[in-house]
Amino acid sequence: MLAAVRTFGVNASITRGSNTYGPNQYPEKVLPLFVTNALDGQPLPALRRRPAGARLAARRRPLRRDRARASREGEAGEVYNVGADEEHENVELTRLIVEQLGADSALVRHVDDRAGHDRRYSLDDDEARSLGWQRSAQLERRRSCHAVDWYRDNRDWWEPIVRS
Repeated sequence: MLAAVRTFGVNASITRGSNTYGPNQYPEKVLPLFVTNALDGQPLPALRRRPAGARLAARRRPLRRDRARASREGEAGEVYNVGADEEHENVELTRLIVEQLGADSALVRHVDDRAGHDRRYSLDDDEARSLGWQRSAQLERRRSCHAVDWYRDNRDWWEPIVRS
C-alpha cells in the first residue's frame, strides 16, 4: 500500500492492529469461531493457562470500526498502530463469550499451544491518539461485546461460510 501512495499518489494510510475484531470478521478467527461454535453447541478450543501466571495468547484487540476510523484520521502514507487499553488472554475472551451467550461452559476444551505461537501482542498507539483518535469501546468495561450479538443475530451471513 505504501508503494501505491508513493508511486501513484493514492490517498491512503496504513493501520496495524493486533487481532482486530468486529462484525463480518471471517469465522476462522477466534471471536467469531468461538461464538459460532458456541451457538452450534460445538467445542471451543481454548488454550491452556501457563503455570505461574504467565500470559498466554494475550492481545489488545481493537474494534474493526476503531481501526477504520484511525485510518481515515491519519495522514496519507503514514503507518499507525491501533490497539486497545485492555489486554485479554484468549481464555478470558472465551469466558466472556460463554457468559454473554449463556452457553454451556462444558463446551470449552483446553488445548495445548501450537509451536511458535506468539504469547502476546501489544502495540503502542500514541501516534494515532495524537491525531485525536480514541477507542469507542472496551470488552471488560462493558462485560459484553457487540460482535458476539452480531454473530448471534446474523446466522445467515456466517452459516454458508462455516458449512462450506
